[in-house]
Amino acid sequence: LEFRRVLFRSDTESATEVLTLDGHDQLVRAIDYSHDGRLLASTSWDRTVMIWNMSNGQQLRSIQNSHIMQDVSFSNDGKFLVSCGADSAISFYEVDKVLAGNTKPLKKFSEPMKSDLFEQRIPTLNSHYPMPISSV
Repeated sequence: LEFRRVLFRSDTESATEVLTLDGHDQLVRAIDYSHDGRLLASTSWDRTVMIWNMSNGQQLRSIQNSHIMQDVSFSNDGKFLVSCGADSAISFYEVDKVLAGNTKPLKKFSEPMKSDLFEQRIPTLNSHYPMPISSV
């Protein structure tokens, strides 16, 4: 059984399907678009981060993790991807390297961390997802 993330046009009165992204096999927890709109990253309870081509819906890369994934975000310049898991680990990836097949994190923080950037993202996350998300 595959779970699907369906994207709809928001500028029309009728919800018209634009793309259906197949790949995750459990609940999709979070998504984020690159700032140029070319890529979408998604995280799931299936312990993966997936990167998608938004022009055709093709899955470009899947990053396997050891824990359920909670969130994902592209950097403003689109060069980096940050993910965090249920184990509080935060991983930083270079997008170009991931797309080329290197899914090893550039940097991984296994200990819970608190940062101003993470604190700024918390209210946004809590407004979009039913489960409360908080920093440590």
